Amino acid sequence: MGRVVALMDDIFFQMKVAESVKLRAAAKDMRVVAFLSHVQKELAQQAKDAGCDEVMPRSSFTQNLAEILSPAKA
Repeated sequence: MGRVVALMDDIFFQMKVAESVKLRAAAKDMRVVAFLSHVQKELAQQAKDAGCDEVMPRSSFTQNLAEILSPAKA
C-alpha cells in the first residue's frame, strides 16, 4: 500500500515545505503536493523552489483530493 504524507498547518507552512525536501532526499519518487491560499503567490513560488511537484490553491486541492490520494490506494 502507498503512503500519504499530509502537511496542513498553515502557520508553519514554510517549515513543513522545508521538511518535505528532507523527505524527498529519502524517497526521491515521492510526490509532494503543496496547497495554500490562492493569494499567497510568493509562498507558492517558495514551495516550488523547495521542490514541491505541484502547488495549488486550497480549493483545487479539496476538489481533487480523491485523485491526489488515489496512488496511495495501490
